[in-house]
Amino acid sequence: MAYRTPISLSMVILAATLFPAASQADDPLRDRVEQMEFDPQTGEWIEIAPPVPGTPEGDLAIARRQLAAGHTGRARKSFKKWLKIHGQAQGLAREARLGLGAVELGDRNYYKAYGILDPLAAEFGTDDVTLQAVEMEFVIAEVFLSGTKRKWLGMRIRDGEELGIKILDDIAFNYPDTDLAEKALKTKADHYFQRGDFDLAEDEYASLITSFPRSQWLLEASLRRAQATLAQFPGTDFDDAALIEAEERFLRFRTAFPQAAQPHDVDLTLEDIRNRRAQKEFEIGRYYAKVGQDRASTFYYRSVIDNWPGTVAATQATAVLAQMGLLHEASAEPASRTLEPRPDGSLTGVQQ
Repeated sequence: MAYRTPISLSMVILAATLFPAASQADDPLRDRVEQMEFDPQTGEWIEIAPPVPGTPEGDLAIARRQLAAGHTGRARKSFKKWLKIHGQAQGLAREARLGLGAVELGDRNYYKAYGILDPLAAEFGTDDVTLQAVEMEFVIAEVFLSGTKRKWLGMRIRDGEELGIKILDDIAFNYPDTDLAEKALKTKADHYFQRGDFDLAEDEYASLITSFPRSQWLLEASLRRAQATLAQFPGTDFDDAALIEAEERFLRFRTAFPQAAQPHDVDLTLEDIRNRRAQKEFEIGRYYAKVGQDRASTFYYRSVIDNWPGTVAATQATAVLAQMGLLHEASAEPASRTLEPRPDGSLTGVQQ
């Protein structure tokens, strides 16, 4: 019976997880398993001949079995020896480098694994070797974004976040129509969101929604995009553009996902935005009152009452106008309007 090369290294990596090295010794059942290969076309396991040492196929199979058995030290030596002896073997050399990358990844030498896998991922192919390299790079990116440091001089003291972001950027750009690209955008957006970089998170969620309009994470991405926009509003002393944009996005979310609006408190959030916008306008009125521009302040107080009824700011504006004796005075249309500076540095029209 001729020797057959295993179908996928992913089977080997899975075996390394399922069969810890501590239980490997003298296991006849395992020896039997290592002589079987799964055929996805028939759905059956097929017995294969043991590898023949000294041949490219045989030596590669031996290295793979060492990796599957959890013997990473032996596997590393075997893959390196294979590359030195059989490195010119067409096709198999890529599989050997993939195996060596898997060894380093399994030993948590993430940066070293990246150095081995990245040339394979950079081939932009659709074959199993290339895609498995990309998958392993994605794992490395997740590890670095979780806070794991890169090794330098044998110690983990270098921040790997920058490399993690680069890997995800490369996956999203080079493999745009794949599930991994979708996962890369989602992972990057979540990372920025959890770190509090809401402007970057907003952009990444927008990219995910635009690039994958049928994404399995469309609801979550739409909600978090709106939340990230709202989180960029620093307070009533600043421009309210983020508030207005966030309100629009929450309204769109409620329309697109009506069943999800209540569990995610969208109505409460919209009411909070409404109160913040009212308070923002009330604070502008207070500013003009403070600098002695009573007509301008009155204009804003009345605007709060008219545009934001039922809010705390409307109650405050009503009390202020009552104290000024202007609560029931009809507001006249201004004969002309001029631009005055607002507290946030923008301009607004006030009555003259």
